[in-house]
Amino acid sequence: MLLEAILEHIPDHHANAEDPRTISEAVAAQLQCEPDPINMAVDAVVELLELLGVIKYSGSSLKIRSQIPNYFRLSLIEFLRQKIPLLENWDREGVARAIDLHAVLSSAPYFLYAMETKRVAHLQRHGENIQPTRWQSCCIAIIKTAIDGVAVFLHKWDSAAGRFQLIGGKQRNEESPEETVIREVNEEITRHHLAYGENYTVSRLPIDEISLSGVSSTYGAYTDYLFNIFLVNLKLDKFETDVDDRWITLEEMLNQRTIDGNRVAELGSVIECLHADMLSNLPLSFNYSNSKKERLSDSIAIRPKFLFLEIDIKRLMNYFSRNR
Repeated sequence: MLLEAILEHIPDHHANAEDPRTISEAVAAQLQCEPDPINMAVDAVVELLELLGVIKYSGSSLKIRSQIPNYFRLSLIEFLRQKIPLLENWDREGVARAIDLHAVLSSAPYFLYAMETKRVAHLQRHGENIQPTRWQSCCIAIIKTAIDGVAVFLHKWDSAAGRFQLIGGKQRNEESPEETVIREVNEEITRHHLAYGENYTVSRLPIDEISLSGVSSTYGAYTDYLFNIFLVNLKLDKFETDVDDRWITLEEMLNQRTIDGNRVAELGSVIECLHADMLSNLPLSFNYSNSKKERLSDSIAIRPKFLFLEIDIKRLMNYFSRNR
């Protein structure tokens, strides 16, 4: 009721500008209360409207800037009267895919993503430091082999982020980096029942933690990431991949695109810190020796859309052929 009353008493673009204290007195008269407690609320609402770019000042007096901002103010009032949530589905993860404009308010993380993208661009343009809104420690498990003499690295398709990512994930509060990478390997290598120490080991690369910042494709928040990088040594006679797995070359990782156009996680800065030569010189996690020799072209994914779903035909066929 208070916010609604304040919005109603802010002069529109046709009216004369008014001092915030005059607005407070009008709101207090409507609500039948003293104006002093209302002053801080009016100041807060005005500050928010300034942030939204809808206020115009004339000296210390203010009013709505123009016609469309006034429609925005009136729409906000109706949202308040009808008690309609302005933003919904805050827990919906994934902001990488394009959505219709009218769907943004029903997919709140996209609204956050747009805000953070604009904030980052503005600060970069002015050469200012960017304050993160999220901090996350992560662990990456490098699983490397060679197919047709070309070094490739195992990635998994992340549907929320809309891209291929190296094996790994977020470090939980109670975990050490080693515990995190072991858990992630066990969770993400789904075609094998792995037991640490029995059929695989991990070793941290002899480098410092790598820091990387960017707007998260999962949460939409500008995030400071801290990466610990591990190499996985597999003690398996044969290694099978799942339908969401893909062997990706170093060139594709640096280009952040597969040869057929799918996105690869923005880890270019991590790779630059590791140095391409270091990745090239890492020992293989295992020797690729499937009974059917696989070519790099066999890993090409075709992803047509059907009813808003992406179907990876090549991997779907591989899955059924493996499970006949």
